[in-house]
Amino acid sequence: MPKGASERVFEIADLVDCICEHVAVRNDEGDLINRGFFAKFARLNKLAATPALRQIWRYVYGVRKILELLPPTLLAQLSSGPIRPVQPRRLERDLERFFFYCGMIESFHFWEWESTTDVGNLEKIFTFIQNGLPSKDIFPRLRRLSFPLTYGEKNPYVGGFNLTRIEHFSALSLGNSSFSPQMASIAPLFPSLRTLQLTSDPIGYFLWKNNVLHILGPMTSLRNLIVRTDASTVDHILADVAGIPQIAVIEIDISASTSRYRTDPDFTLPPATSRRVPRSAVLKITRSDFTQIPVLLKHSQSLSISYSSLFFDILDKKSLARDKVGGSIDAIVDTCPSLQVLSLSSEESHSDFLFYRSSTAPIQYKDSIVPQTLEPLTRLRHITKLDFRLATVLVITPTLLNQMADSWPSLQHCYLSPLNRLARNDRTFTDALTLLTLPDVVEFASRCPMLHTFGAVFDVKVDEAQRTRRLEAMPSIPVSRTMKNLDVGSSAIWSSGQTATIIKTAFPLLDNLEWAKDLSKVTNRMSEAQSLLWAEVKNLVFERTTTTI
Repeated sequence: MPKGASERVFEIADLVDCICEHVAVRNDEGDLINRGFFAKFARLNKLAATPALRQIWRYVYGVRKILELLPPTLLAQLSSGPIRPVQPRRLERDLERFFFYCGMIESFHFWEWESTTDVGNLEKIFTFIQNGLPSKDIFPRLRRLSFPLTYGEKNPYVGGFNLTRIEHFSALSLGNSSFSPQMASIAPLFPSLRTLQLTSDPIGYFLWKNNVLHILGPMTSLRNLIVRTDASTVDHILADVAGIPQIAVIEIDISASTSRYRTDPDFTLPPATSRRVPRSAVLKITRSDFTQIPVLLKHSQSLSISYSSLFFDILDKKSLARDKVGGSIDAIVDTCPSLQVLSLSSEESHSDFLFYRSSTAPIQYKDSIVPQTLEPLTRLRHITKLDFRLATVLVITPTLLNQMADSWPSLQHCYLSPLNRLARNDRTFTDALTLLTLPDVVEFASRCPMLHTFGAVFDVKVDEAQRTRRLEAMPSIPVSRTMKNLDVGSSAIWSSGQTATIIKTAFPLLDNLEWAKDLSKVTNRMSEAQSLLWAEVKNLVFERTTTTI
């Protein structure tokens, strides 16, 4: 029987590669979430095996994982003494499986406290291979690497890796005195390094000045620096990085063991002649709060640093009061006039269209973030991405959405905390505000020619009759052919058929429709009926015949 078109797809190597890349779901660390799927997909046929296994082996953690690829007889020799040399052709044959899987690894991460026996065995294997096959490239695809700096100037982890191709290096165990000589000795071996990550131990002011700062200048290819530090060292790091022109992105993780960001009373600005402004500087701060953002940005402004992207992970959810959020937004607008990307997050889950999520309990209007607080953002004219994942409600009105469309012609991503909704019994805002409906969102998307991702909660007050009148008032449903991802969060829904018709007509090229799928037993959760209706909408939009949640 001749094969159908769907079967023949899996006999075209490039298409199978594209399918695997598209289907792979990874977390922020790169770990493969749907590993089981690829384990089954690899057994489909010989052509599917390599792309599927490449997804599984792209990120590898721990020496033991590598050693398990060796033949049992070679493992036995490792523990019994020196390895007997063999002919190159036999060595290639004996280690065929080892080289096959190592050739798929793109990121290798040593555990900080690896077994000394395992590390020693790995060093023996590297030496054994280099003696038998001097030109053999064990990890041809490797671009990300991390290992501890704990062994003096001679590091057993360096051998076996071609460091000239490494683009992302994470140094572990920074708090010891051997860090500086080790890093200084191996830094020239990374000519292609673009990202240096120093986050295993908090770097205090002394360690930063004496062990870290002097190695950064000579690393001319370096673009991104990720540092974990204590609260009082933030100003010093920002000031020093301003004098290293090649560093464009600085990501600072404030150690949880210290207090949150604060101004160092002993901090003084470096001389103006020693300061240079990084190109398109990006700042990421974790474990911050809204009360400290204005202070931090004021210091950055005094250092003549201009940010194109800001990412703040808010640790203290108590700082989500209107006045504190408003003060931070005002400071962002005043100090970053060329800002393109703004991300504010206080949600525990940072997933984006990947996992089932539960909506929070309804929030009262008096505790929400009102349009007047958000309106100053429309003074920024270069925004391409606005991503708010705050544990509160953003009250978005049609008027505010229209201002955003007018102000941000290059907007591509707009995510406005769609998981959180106002309480149904809260009447304090009814007379003052008209909240969003689906037609408002459709009109907004049609006015933003580059928008591909949108997330917001729709008005829970608008009944079906009002929706119909709003829709009938439109001469025709506007169409956005760039919209790919729509997250309706905790939005209420009455008619799955009409809603699906609007979405399908307005967004003909939509790839993802997400909502707050409430499968957990939480108080005041979105009703199961509402979640089922959104599931039905998704099925209708993508013409599916079965309902899944």
